[in-house]
Amino acid sequence: MQPVNDHPSVLSKLAKTNHIHLQRLSIFSSPAFTPQDVHFARFTAVVGSHGSGKSYLLKILEESLPKYGGEHMRFPPASRSRWKDADRADVGAVAGTHSINMGSGWTPQNFRVDLRRPRAESFIFGESDGELRVTVPLSAHRAFADYEMWMQDVEAPDHARHFEGSWAADRPTLTSINRILGREYGSVEFFAFKSDSYDAPYLEATMSDGHVRTPYEMSSGELWVLYCIWELERSAASDIVLIDEPESYLSPRGHVAFLDEIARRTLAGGFQTIIATLSEAMIRRLPIDLLRFAVRGANGVVIRDDVSHDEVMVAAIAHTEGMVHQRVFLEIAEYLGLDHAFVRRTLIASWLNGVDVREQAREMVSGMEKAVVQLL
Repeated sequence: MQPVNDHPSVLSKLAKTNHIHLQRLSIFSSPAFTPQDVHFARFTAVVGSHGSGKSYLLKILEESLPKYGGEHMRFPPASRSRWKDADRADVGAVAGTHSINMGSGWTPQNFRVDLRRPRAESFIFGESDGELRVTVPLSAHRAFADYEMWMQDVEAPDHARHFEGSWAADRPTLTSINRILGREYGSVEFFAFKSDSYDAPYLEATMSDGHVRTPYEMSSGELWVLYCIWELERSAASDIVLIDEPESYLSPRGHVAFLDEIARRTLAGGFQTIIATLSEAMIRRLPIDLLRFAVRGANGVVIRDDVSHDEVMVAAIAHTEGMVHQRVFLEIAEYLGLDHAFVRRTLIASWLNGVDVREQAREMVSGMEKAVVQLL
């Protein structure tokens, strides 16, 4: 099945656009990051190994920027009554001081943020400017929390006619959904279930044989992807969308298709998107100008924007700790008296440069693709 759009062109346009809401985060103090400036593009992917601070960076932005208008349930640890007098860092919440530099679309301004204080409800820029409406934080954990609340409030016999509004996936969206999930949906319809404290999508997907799948029947991957598309559909041009690990619950073959759909909607919707990802396929798909590499050093995490795809991929492969062949790196490092991480990076980089290795990798991927197709 061919892509609906020229998606690499979409990503290239996102890399070149100057219409960026959040331009820079200047970190002054943080329990995780060294003092630094972090620059953002219209579409930014923060990448790095587990524990490198990717999700923490998104949490800092979520707590610093205007909140989502109260439509979702939010349980930030420091807001719970029994912790209200505790220091945020002591209860595991984000902490620190920094400034937010907002750019095009409004009169450029800087806002200093102290995360010990409540976050702003909204930022008003100038009399002739619009309002930065909301920050939209998305994660599989949050999505399933919303679904769980919805399933507690709605009995199984209830159907779409009891919910508010609806919209059906158009042909490009439906084609993208089928590519992402490997499904053959004939149609997908989205409805909104609203309560006083949260809202969530009620979904009906009609299969090619006429069977209608509801959220009660859907897999975690289906629920997560459709939840994201529902949120992106209702995001406004003034929004900043944060997505933590969009590859969650997805087969690797769906990663690129999902990235393409998120990028397509970002460009069409006029909003800004920042993701944190570990997906090799997504990293390779993205233009290097859109990548930010989180690296943990002796004095905290540094977010680098001066890296190559090869450097990022070597680091990603190098962090597959615990596998049998990784012991060889330890033994070589100990024998030579060198740093383990240095030896590991050097050997993997040399390995990846081999022409035969690259050809073998292509053949292996091709074989895996054929095997997957046969299983389906």
